[in-house]
Amino acid sequence: MLWQVSQIKYDYDFEAFFPKNHPSTEFFKAYRHKFEPDNNYVLIGIKNNTGVFNADFLNRINDLSDSLAKTSYVTSVISPTTLKDYRRYALFPKLVEVPFLDLNKPERFFDDSVRIMSHPHLSGSFFSKKAPAVILIIRHQSDINEVQSAEFAELVRNVVSAYHFDEVHYAGRTFGQSIYIDIIQKDVLVFVTASVILVILFLFLAYRSFWGIWMPLSVVGLTTIWTMGGMTITGKSLDLISNIIPTILMVIGLSSVVHLFTNYLDRRRQGLELQVALFGSMKEVGLATVFTTFTTMIGFLTLLNSNVQPIIELGIYTTLGLVVALFLTYTWFPSLIYLLNTGEKSRYVNNSFWNEKLMALYQMVMTHRVKILLIFCALAALGIGGSMKIKQNNYILEDLQADHPQHQAFSFIEENFAGARPFEMYVGLKDSTRTFFERPVITQLQLLDSFLVHHYGVGGMTNPVSIAKAANKINHQGKDELYKIPESDKELKAIQKDLFRYGSQVDLSAFLRRNHYEARISGFVPDLGSLVFNQKNEELKSFFESNMDTDLFEYQITGTATLVDLNTVFVSDNVIEGLLIAFIIIGCIIGIMFGSIKMAFISLLPNVFPLLVTGGIMGFFGIDLKMSTSLIFIISFGIAVDDSIHFLSRFKQELAKNKELSTSSALKQTFLGTGKAIVITSLIISGGFLSLCFSSFLGTFYIGILICATLIAALFADLFLLPALVLTFWKKN
Repeated sequence: MLWQVSQIKYDYDFEAFFPKNHPSTEFFKAYRHKFEPDNNYVLIGIKNNTGVFNADFLNRINDLSDSLAKTSYVTSVISPTTLKDYRRYALFPKLVEVPFLDLNKPERFFDDSVRIMSHPHLSGSFFSKKAPAVILIIRHQSDINEVQSAEFAELVRNVVSAYHFDEVHYAGRTFGQSIYIDIIQKDVLVFVTASVILVILFLFLAYRSFWGIWMPLSVVGLTTIWTMGGMTITGKSLDLISNIIPTILMVIGLSSVVHLFTNYLDRRRQGLELQVALFGSMKEVGLATVFTTFTTMIGFLTLLNSNVQPIIELGIYTTLGLVVALFLTYTWFPSLIYLLNTGEKSRYVNNSFWNEKLMALYQMVMTHRVKILLIFCALAALGIGGSMKIKQNNYILEDLQADHPQHQAFSFIEENFAGARPFEMYVGLKDSTRTFFERPVITQLQLLDSFLVHHYGVGGMTNPVSIAKAANKINHQGKDELYKIPESDKELKAIQKDLFRYGSQVDLSAFLRRNHYEARISGFVPDLGSLVFNQKNEELKSFFESNMDTDLFEYQITGTATLVDLNTVFVSDNVIEGLLIAFIIIGCIIGIMFGSIKMAFISLLPNVFPLLVTGGIMGFFGIDLKMSTSLIFIISFGIAVDDSIHFLSRFKQELAKNKELSTSSALKQTFLGTGKAIVITSLIISGGFLSLCFSSFLGTFYIGILICATLIAALFADLFLLPALVLTFWKKN
């Protein structure tokens, strides 16, 4: 399995995050088959401090364009120096190409710049209005895999670096994919290293011995190796979501071991022989650890309810790892204890420190029970208020922190050009006998074009209206004032007839179907977040229904960015459904354990409280609910409930041992018997998840810090709220 782990691959398949088996996904697949993929491009923003209309700079841009066109995987390059205006002359069979910039006549650059900066499709799209910068668009093969993407990105960087520009920025799927894979590889190494260090630290503080560190560590080490090896065997790669699996297994896998080991050591301190102590611990703690493993598995298995394949796989492989961890806890770990005769009384650290602190906590609960309940109620109310402020939102580069070079490159292109987020919209005519180039149809499409530009904010847009305007201008010898819809129906029909006549010079197949009643509206918009675009889409829907003939037209917003945004809504619904499922199943388990519905409610309340705390933190600090942060609630609940079960299971055992024992006395024994293990496991798991804060991905950072906060809140709830609830509402039969 260790060899299998060494063969594991890293991947970032953007399309894996599309909604699974959803009509919108199926529509997009058909849409890009009709036209072309919306993410087979690379944007290169280049800044020249002395200005862009500079002979030396423009000649270097032109040479760069020629070099890039010869690079592997490239299908076309559009740059400021290759942009052409077209004109048509009577009886001449081809369109006459006129460059917007004549590099051989630098004395005309001023006049050319005036014309370019007034052109609606060049200013702000290829030439920045805000900075001395231009942009190049590279189209590449659409079927390249992650290895080819990394190779392609490296080739482009090498070609560009040879020209020594003042400032260069890249955006696009292939660059994002190669950068994300590099970060995933580094993050996994950092997470595992940090988790091991933190686990060693907490184990040393708990057991103060070498064997107290390496023996529990061997269980989680084997668990991680076996699970990761299983991922390799089944063809699963590490991606943006699954890169946290090793950390999860490292920290969660310790829970059962620590509870078993702590109980065993306590028995040895009482003078019991190894076999008797170990058998007694396995008997006393075993059932509780089986239940806690099962409840944690339930939390992760609810991820199978998701529409996103990587999240589903996270649930599957983490569940597999939990099964492996439980198996090793009761086979490998006891075997080590037997073989090494671990736990001689002379090697133990005195346990008086823990007993003293736990007794103080017990006395505090007994004395201030009502105050504790009121404080937790107030904090829960505050959490509910904060949770109501949470927004569902998603950005294309949400996972990269603001100081990352790729995020800064993306911001540069966003600020200086039309944007880096692709806008894709399908528009079609319901009557296949009609065409876009009929007067009533094109007139309505012109209204839609104006709305998309001035209200939706689409830049660099290509659609049937822009095609008709450009064709009219071409037919009138390139006069700028005739970039408009032809005034006569005869001219419109002529345009329709000639649209695909000059395919070798102007290929429109990526935007307009030859049937002339299906088209693609494509452009770029700033990445304002899914929350803004959901509102814009509603405004577009309202405009369409009010100003367009809905019996004639149909449309659909689509594209990669739209599908990822759609997942934000689905994931939020999945979280609510998953938590409800987990609440019901875990509540039933605890109810069966105690034969009491009341105890099921008592046990769930301390585990709802941490979720409210997390929701409050997210709401008050403006942390959006999205695909990554939604995992926090499911993972946290599945883990947090473990300590409640250990506490209540020990409480039940104390009552069963002595029928005359009062509730308060049983709680006292429970504090002393399981309190140490609960504190240790909570600190280890919290510290392990805290290692995720070292990630370059903002989403992973939030997972680490918020799960840590949730588990600390759960620890306080188990040590204060749970016993206060038991004292108040539990009546012994």
